Amino acid sequence: MSPMTSLLSPPTLPPDTVPYLILGYVIIGGVGLVYVLSLAIRQRRLKHDMDVLEQLLEDE
Repeated sequence: MSPMTSLLSPPTLPPDTVPYLILGYVIIGGVGLVYVLSLAIRQRRLKHDMDVLEQLLEDE
């Protein structure tokens, strides 16, 4: 194929990868949401544990 032939051929479009981009954002958002929920659950459990320890110290 000569250089002139490649200049005259119609341009090709890049592949449509928008669904993969959206899927990537959904996955990253889901992982972030699970992480934040995990932190909230841990904080609630830690608060409960601290309350129990404070109550044990008061009882002594």
